[in-house]
Amino acid sequence: MSMRLCSAILNILLLSFVACAEHLTLYTEHFPPYSYVKSDTVTGLNTELVRLTCEKAQLQCDFVLYPWLRAYEAATKNPQGALYSTSRNPLREPLFKWVGPLAQYGKTVDVVEPMVDLSVVGANYLALNLALPDTLVQKLQTALDQLYASGEYQRLTEQYLKP
Repeated sequence: MSMRLCSAILNILLLSFVACAEHLTLYTEHFPPYSYVKSDTVTGLNTELVRLTCEKAQLQCDFVLYPWLRAYEAATKNPQGALYSTSRNPLREPLFKWVGPLAQYGKTVDVVEPMVDLSVVGANYLALNLALPDTLVQKLQTALDQLYASGEYQRLTEQYLKP
């Protein structure tokens, strides 16, 4: 095999790896108004916040809505997986890399009728599989911080949490 052909194959493989690394599958559960399906599309306050975060970070992100346990399991098994709206606690801390906070329940709980007391939970996060590189985690955190600073989070809150 010629050196030129080997180099071309190596470049294609490298580009494929880079493209794969910039793709995430984001799992969530049915948790209105933060995540739910409308017209066959996953949407909601946290979904749209995470979707905009992915766009700003220039990442391709697919959104999948499963029952909670299945979503949690998928995110831990898929090296390109992540889970949101996830409360961050001492038991989960070492199991994921964290981006957030996303919506803070204590500030929005008065406009939704919760089935559980969310005031003890506080904020929730995007929990990323440990296999994802720290540079990608930082890229997402920076993008999320920019969305907060620009007022985009406030706009989404008004859109999804207005009574």
